[in-house]
Order: sequence, then C-alpha cells, then structure tokens
Amino acid sequence: MAVVQDKHVEVENKQGLNLGALEERVIRLVDLVKQLKADNELLLEESAQLKEDNMLLVEENMQLKKSLDSLEKTFMVEVQDLQDLSQEKAMTKAVVDDLISSIDSLVTVAKSKK
Repeated sequence: MAVVQDKHVEVENKQGLNLGALEERVIRLVDLVKQLKADNELLLEESAQLKEDNMLLVEENMQLKKSLDSLEKTFMVEVQDLQDLSQEKAMTKAVVDDLISSIDSLVTVAKSKK
C-alpha cells in the first residue's frame, strides 16, 4: 500500500508541477495580452494623430497649389505683356528707321537743290 501511496503522491507532484507551469504560462499570456492592448492603444492614438497631420498637409498642399496657379497666371500675363512690348519696340524701331531714312532723303534732296 505504501508503494501505491508513493505513486499517488508522485502523480500529484507531477500534476502540481504541470499545473504550476500552466499557471505561469497563463500569467505570461495575460501579461502579453495586456502589453499588446497597451501597444495597440498607443498605435491607434499615433494613427489618429498621423491622420490629422495628413489632413492638415493635404489642406496646406491645396493652398500651395492655388498659390502656384495664381503665380503661373500672373507670370503668363507678364510674359504676354513683355512680348507685346517687344513687338511695339520692334515696330517703333522700324518706324524711326523709316523716319530717319526719309529725313536723310529730304536732306540729300535739299542739298542737291542748292
């Protein structure tokens, strides 16, 4: 009977060891789950902040695009004005050259009549 009792105690000890190891694993798993939940909460907060930052950047980008479009339009108007002035300058130069030629011709005719 002592042998049976020793085996029974041995089985209880093994079960106690297995139960203790199982309890430790459960405790570690619970701690791991708590840590993962905390990490997830931090990541969700960071994600929300990043979304907000992204929305602000999108809005700023739209404003910058509007400013760029406005500057491009102004630039195109200025380029057109510059082209118009260049054409006017060329026409004025041609008219002045013709006028000088006419004056030279008149002076030559006047000198030849003297």
